[in-house]
Amino acid sequence: MLSVGILGFVGPAVWGNDDDGLVNLEPGLFLGEFAINGRHSVLHILVGWLGLRASRDPEAARQYMGFGTLFFGAFAAIGWEEFGFERGVHMIGGFALDVWSNVAHTVFSVFCVLTAIKADSEQ
Repeated sequence: MLSVGILGFVGPAVWGNDDDGLVNLEPGLFLGEFAINGRHSVLHILVGWLGLRASRDPEAARQYMGFGTLFFGAFAAIGWEEFGFERGVHMIGGFALDVWSNVAHTVFSVFCVLTAIKADSEQ
């Protein structure tokens, strides 16, 4: 999460944005596939930073994964509802999203819930 957020600000890594500079703030496609903009990158940095902090304590890590289930599941559900499989960069609440973002958020939400369930079963 943290790496994606940081790389989302690297202009050359984001294709199709309006600014060809080194720092990206405009909507574009990260590595040509995933919609991202400055606000989306900041959110990835925050969630990644929280994940690193939570990784130091098993209970905090389990709670983080539970949070990830809800948070990324909500992002995916909103994206699927708003534009489904329609290609292109879509803006929802100031965040750039696309169909591949929906897929990634869905997969990560499922990963989070499975990880949280496994952690619960090991206690």
